[in-house]
Amino acid sequence: MKNTIKLFGVIALVAVIGFSMAGCKEDETDPKPQTVTYTGTADGVTYTLKITENTARYTAQSGDSYELTVGTKKSTGTVQSVTGGTLTLQPSREGAATFTATVSSSGITAMNGTIAFDVGDSQEAPTTVTPIPPNNGNNAGKTIIITGYPGSMEAGDVHFTSIVPVGTDFTILGNSVVAAAWYPDNGVSISNNTATIRLKASEDPDVDDAIWTDWTGSGTFDVWIAPKGTQTGNSFYKAGSVSITGATTTIEASRFSFIQKLQ
Repeated sequence: MKNTIKLFGVIALVAVIGFSMAGCKEDETDPKPQTVTYTGTADGVTYTLKITENTARYTAQSGDSYELTVGTKKSTGTVQSVTGGTLTLQPSREGAATFTATVSSSGITAMNGTIAFDVGDSQEAPTTVTPIPPNNGNNAGKTIIITGYPGSMEAGDVHFTSIVPVGTDFTILGNSVVAAAWYPDNGVSISNNTATIRLKASEDPDVDDAIWTDWTGSGTFDVWIAPKGTQTGNSFYKAGSVSITGATTTIEASRFSFIQKLQ
């Protein structure tokens, strides 16, 4: 890995699961509806379920509204019933059947049925969903999710993503990496045009047996990707001045510009 990092000066990405809840102040005379969000991943795709409650409380109930985001698609509707941690969801699309999502404080733990999206097609809910414990606040491990991920940026035998200080010159990328991830060994998962990147950092990145752990920093950085099908270390995609503060940062693939290193 030492030699690979030196060649690319880049590395990076994976999925995250989060659970968050917005509270109400006890002295409010007119409590506002709260939202609770559950997230999980399946086959490299992130599923985010947001429940909007119709009274000030902390658990979902029948009659609440839901919004499920799967990559760039959305399914909205109402919560038909709640049994334990299993929510039966009725999509708003005419003629759509219900499906279920099982949730816990860690996120989405299971799904079943057919998800009907508001626009376009439907898809079978994943049979296996992996939740990740809550990562709320600036001290949580950071994940980048790239949506609309095109074939030209598809992960192959070599694929790295890294974040560096804004304005870092191409020639010193290798010495400026703040955090990174790479495919397929460490932190990168790509499926259905969505790339999920769990940023990693190491105190000794140039050592062959370096220990890489979740990066918990925050700030504004340039994001670099070494894509498939380019000469090693010569071509990159760059998204400039990306703010990374929360547990998950979503970037549209269209924000990346192709950069060819001069020979």
